[in-house]
Amino acid sequence: MDCGSIDCISRLGCLYESGRGVAKNLPKAMELYEKAIGLGDLQGSDYLGNLYADGDDGIPKDLNRAAKHYERAAEAGIVDAIRNLGHCYEYGDGVPQSYEISIQYYTQAAKYEDSWSLYYLGFTYRHGKRVQRDYAKAHEFFERAALRKHEEATCSLAFMLDEGIGCTKDPVRAAKLYQQSAALGFGLGAYNAGVIFQFGKGVAANHHTAIEFYKKAASLN
Repeated sequence: MDCGSIDCISRLGCLYESGRGVAKNLPKAMELYEKAIGLGDLQGSDYLGNLYADGDDGIPKDLNRAAKHYERAAEAGIVDAIRNLGHCYEYGDGVPQSYEISIQYYTQAAKYEDSWSLYYLGFTYRHGKRVQRDYAKAHEFFERAALRKHEEATCSLAFMLDEGIGCTKDPVRAAKLYQQSAALGFGLGAYNAGVIFQFGKGVAANHHTAIEFYKKAASLN
């Protein structure tokens, strides 16, 4: 098969998995992912891991096989697989549960600017979740995730700036970030944007705009 590169096989598998442009067919998707893996495209191993982790539409849920596929793809530097493996260790899905190893994988994925991993690490250090609380690190990770348009990280960064948690208060920038989070589709971001317009925090008070953000928050929650 000559599609310029073998990754076209995995991409075709994704279409069968999602049903985009073709009838949804998970067994066909699995077949294509396995073919891609056999040809050296280990992105297919991450996709296959997702199928086993979810166990949807007749595919038996098998967390052990999912973890093995993630590990194989992670060794090849597939960022999604590195993050997924971190999730496996966080919850003990198919591997021995280990928060320490989990954070190691999330940190590795964050080096590739993976937005979810950056957000997770920001949340971890912000709340001292199984690590020593470190607001400076939390701020850094939220900043980096926000640059990748992660809606929850954008809202979390706004909250730290709004309240001056580990940083100088900056209500003007916080207001902008709440609105960005709302635009990205995050309900809490929309709610907080409503609050700032209702009470004039970092923006001129505008009750009409506040109501619009509250309506948006309600539609997103």
